[in-house]
Amino acid sequence: MLRRLALTVAASALIAAPAQAATLSKKDRSRVEQLARSLGSNTSLLVTDTRGRTLAAVRPSTRRSLGSLTKLYTSSAVALGLGGPPRTAVELAGTLGPDGTLTGDIVLRGGGDSGLGDVGLTRLRDAVVQAGVRRITGRVIGDGSLFDGAVGGPATGGAFDPEFEGAVGALTFEHGRSVPGGPFQVDPAAAAAARFDDLLEAVGVVLPNGAVSAPTPARPPLAVVDGDLDALLRAMNTDSSAVTAETLGKLLATRSGQPGTSAAAAATIQSLVRSRLKVRPLIADSAGFVAGSKATARDVTTLLRQMDRRPSFRRSLARPGQGTLTNRSVGSGCRAKTGTLRSAKATTLAGICKGRVFAILSVGPSAERARGVQDDITRVLAP
Repeated sequence: MLRRLALTVAASALIAAPAQAATLSKKDRSRVEQLARSLGSNTSLLVTDTRGRTLAAVRPSTRRSLGSLTKLYTSSAVALGLGGPPRTAVELAGTLGPDGTLTGDIVLRGGGDSGLGDVGLTRLRDAVVQAGVRRITGRVIGDGSLFDGAVGGPATGGAFDPEFEGAVGALTFEHGRSVPGGPFQVDPAAAAAARFDDLLEAVGVVLPNGAVSAPTPARPPLAVVDGDLDALLRAMNTDSSAVTAETLGKLLATRSGQPGTSAAAAATIQSLVRSRLKVRPLIADSAGFVAGSKATARDVTTLLRQMDRRPSFRRSLARPGQGTLTNRSVGSGCRAKTGTLRSAKATTLAGICKGRVFAILSVGPSAERARGVQDDITRVLAP
């Protein structure tokens, strides 16, 4: 009996330890709240422990523009609802003769993998060669019809957005290039097809016609390659990749039976996080490039507490010296996501510092000043 009691007490101590570690002294609470208030009346702050108990708060229930913190909702929705990684397929649209001549086309079908590069295309190329294809009478066709034709987000009306650092599409090579490290193309599916054409020719496959993009009837794939979903989540949250967020948002919409549009992506993300996480943001885009994406500090911390239980999400947040935190002075032991939206004068930061979950949403002050204060807050939370 005594042995059982001792084990019970020891187990209780282990369970209680994280909550004890996440307390905040009165002095530190006052300091954190004072720092947040120094940014003006349009700043919200909430700090909780991992159980949701409030440790510090300043206007935590006021909705404010999220900027790139929107990607926390996009990545959460993807982790919860995508159901598997994005896939790129190659199809033989024709008849393969005994001499290796394909009378017809090769179709490269995009499935929303914004991380597709030479590694993936080479695997698909090798499958074509192994199937015995030596010459193609038609051409390589890039099919990106899973999504609409917009290569940017709502902020540019779907037009190419230089701040996205790439072109959005269901089929893209290196975010819309046709050669490694080359310029972005206005037709990313055609650019990916051109790169696949080059890879085929490099191993002796004869292609007399140039690559194009076009919608084609779906056929059984010859081979598929899966995207690295963990790497895509890290690109979205650590590096704040807008093109990755917009692409995955559209893919999530299509897998939910909706069209591959920015509007459908935003609606799908909003619906999924509301139903699964019981948070109520307003989501206007996948990347946080428009002011309509808003949430409260309480909403953001609620999301972080729940999603941090998922290893892929946990690993996606930047640590000091990584991604968008490279030139920041956040506290050691913190993992966080940054956000900036110049059009709304919004500067935001949210994450977890040694068991303390926080969100700081500021509108108005200069980004430089807001970031400095936000970093100061994290150093109080994780000295």
